[in-house]
Amino acid sequence: MQIENIIKATADPIADASSYPGQLGAGRLNAFCAVLGMRPPDITGQYLICYNGGPYTFSASNWDSTYSWEISNNLTKSGSGSSITISGNNGGRGWVSVKKGSVELTKKYVYVGGPLYTDFKVEITPLQTGNVYHGYITWLYKDPYPSGQSPIDRYEWSYSDPDWSTQELKPAGPYPMSKVKIIPPWYFSPGNGVGTYAYIVGYNSCNYGSIYVAGPIGSRGLSGFVKIFPNPADIILNVEIDAEAYAHAISNEQSITEGQRLKTELSFEVRLYDSLGNLLQQQKTTGGTVQFNVSNLPDGFYYVHIYDGVSNTPTKQQIVVQH
Repeated sequence: MQIENIIKATADPIADASSYPGQLGAGRLNAFCAVLGMRPPDITGQYLICYNGGPYTFSASNWDSTYSWEISNNLTKSGSGSSITISGNNGGRGWVSVKKGSVELTKKYVYVGGPLYTDFKVEITPLQTGNVYHGYITWLYKDPYPSGQSPIDRYEWSYSDPDWSTQELKPAGPYPMSKVKIIPPWYFSPGNGVGTYAYIVGYNSCNYGSIYVAGPIGSRGLSGFVKIFPNPADIILNVEIDAEAYAHAISNEQSITEGQRLKTELSFEVRLYDSLGNLLQQQKTTGGTVQFNVSNLPDGFYYVHIYDGVSNTPTKQQIVVQH
């Protein structure tokens, strides 16, 4: 029926149409106009949508009164017809589409706000020579975008151990892959050195995004037997000390003072500090999993200290709370 209506509307009559009621043979078809009328609508509008920008106008060509707009759940729209306005209410990739009934005719992808850590992948690999690592960042989407509207302009690296540093080898951007050299401090030795976590934040013209946590890169002592997850944490932070941690603590205790009476039952104390050094929560355990409720803590960096009951120096790890 849609094609029939287009042919009727684009016919060039050369005979008396009244002589052929209800028939299409009364005219000469303008094929160009007919094909043009059957083209799906093209959507034009901004690719990068900032929270503090807009609202942004989106328009569709070849509009028909039977068409309708549909958007992803991280967008809001107002207006109707061939032109509407769009704003972002939640970060990440989204889309705007034109439908006819339940049939999607065309779709345009957009990106809202700063780059989310869930939208890029980080891989860290050691080089065969020297205590140096390479970090690779891959943006997960291949959406086309206009100049000046890149979803990612640059990445910034930082580390839980500030003595680690980064040297950029391939500039940031969605395509191709970004590459950096990760340089440990002089005292680092793989397997024996103090491990570190890498924190990567993406930036675009809207703002910075959420934090990607990679690592640990290398480990030493008790930290090699402790798992802290999830990182970033939203509601519950888990600190898991497995059975191997006991063996480490015992061997550590034996090496402290020869002849000193050894403990037969080991106990670990796990503490959570804020960035100012204030003790927020603490628990004791003989192993297994300790949980901290971080749902009421503001976004930011925090520190987990684990005492093995033998040494006065705790194992430390920086974590991120992000809601």
